[in-house]
Amino acid sequence: MSTMRNLRHLDIRECHSLSHIPIGIGRLIHLQTLSMFIMGKKGGCGISELQGLNNLRGPLHIKGLENMKNSMDAEEANLIRKRNLDSLTLSWSRYIDDQTPIIQENASSEEVLEGLQPPATIKRLEIENYQGMKFPGWMEDLSLQNLVRVVLKDCQRCKHLPPLGHLPLLKFLELSRIDSVRHLGTVEFYSGGVDDLGKGGFTLLEDIVLEEMLNLEELLLNVAEGREVLRCLVSMKIKNCDKLTTLPLLPSLQRLELKTQNENIPDGLLQIQNLSALQDQLNFLSATTSSHCQVCLLGLGN
Repeated sequence: MSTMRNLRHLDIRECHSLSHIPIGIGRLIHLQTLSMFIMGKKGGCGISELQGLNNLRGPLHIKGLENMKNSMDAEEANLIRKRNLDSLTLSWSRYIDDQTPIIQENASSEEVLEGLQPPATIKRLEIENYQGMKFPGWMEDLSLQNLVRVVLKDCQRCKHLPPLGHLPLLKFLELSRIDSVRHLGTVEFYSGGVDDLGKGGFTLLEDIVLEEMLNLEELLLNVAEGREVLRCLVSMKIKNCDKLTTLPLLPSLQRLELKTQNENIPDGLLQIQNLSALQDQLNFLSATTSSHCQVCLLGLGN
């Protein structure tokens, strides 16, 4: 592959059996499209070969980060200099096969993620199967002001989320299987500290997905009565968050999907306009199923 010096585009999204990227890809300095970079366990090139590929643009998915042996290599990938990237997915694998968990023997997940700081121009960020206990500094310091979409999946050891409400352009947020998180409140949802709640947070957020957040109990904890939050939210999906009991007022909500084993719907939904349609559908589902599973897909009028 290293002999194809003029190669501009390499799309391997459908190469599901590919286990690693061949050594020498770092010599393809004119490469603009690299849909996926796979860190192999035993063979292939290291992530540092991305260092000189600063013409990359569009989406990039880096897989197999559990195979990185030296966290310093992550910083050498020089992602922060790839200013034409608009989408970045960073994923670890949790299992060798469908049943055998991976034992962490290589570089620390936290150090690896810290070194993989994307450029400030990035618009979409997805992190999967991250096993660190905290998110990196570049997610805490508000350097990614252009993000419009954030997806965090299977980050099961993280107890706190970064201050995502500070992202001024964020329109879509998905949080899935982050089992250690119990509350989403002031830090995540406001554009300032406790003394600056009046500015609100998530000023442009339109769509939120909460899926299998098994210990999540409250969304927007300690929000003062009448505080305007999530004022642009039009779509919400809550799936198997059975401990969730409290939601904020959602004045603009138009579409709701709720799947739960809980008999009671969360507080906050009770104050949505057209509640009668919601309550009638829930009552109908309760009456026609032998379990407590309630499924509601509803278009709400203005």
